[in-house]
Amino acid sequence: MTVRMAATLAMMMAVSIIPAGTHAQSTHKNTRRKTSSQQNLAEEMREMRQELQKQIDDLKQQLADRDAKLEGAHQAVQNADAKAAEASDKATAATTSAAQNAETVTALQNKVEEVKTAEATDVKTVQEKTDKLAKSVESPLAIHYKGIEITPGGFFAAETTYRTRSLKL
Repeated sequence: MTVRMAATLAMMMAVSIIPAGTHAQSTHKNTRRKTSSQQNLAEEMREMRQELQKQIDDLKQQLADRDAKLEGAHQAVQNADAKAAEASDKATAATTSAAQNAETVTALQNKVEEVKTAEATDVKTVQEKTDKLAKSVESPLAIHYKGIEITPGGFFAAETTYRTRSLKL
């Protein structure tokens, strides 16, 4: 639309200049008509210029508004990208932390199982020793004295020896 107006304006200027130069010898009456016609054209041109200037100013304002909106959108995109990167970093940290926690839990579960196994073995050993001690108290087979264990045992024999002085027999 602006191109059409500019073309129209240029055409009007060309038309208004050409008759002024070619009819210099015209009569006073023709000059007055041309002058008023030129004044009308000049006024129309002024009005067109004002209208064109207004359109140019409007377009400049629209362009400035669009640029401001684009800048705002660009800033919003940058903020969103920064937040997305931050969220991604937090998610990575959380995943790493969860993996470490899972490893720690597994290690602790293994230790608990080891402790349970060791405790069961210790309980069994203690139970065996307790049973052995109870048995030895109830029916002692040995005498215990300051860390020494004396187990009586042996046999009795009733033997005699007879000897004569002679070597004859």
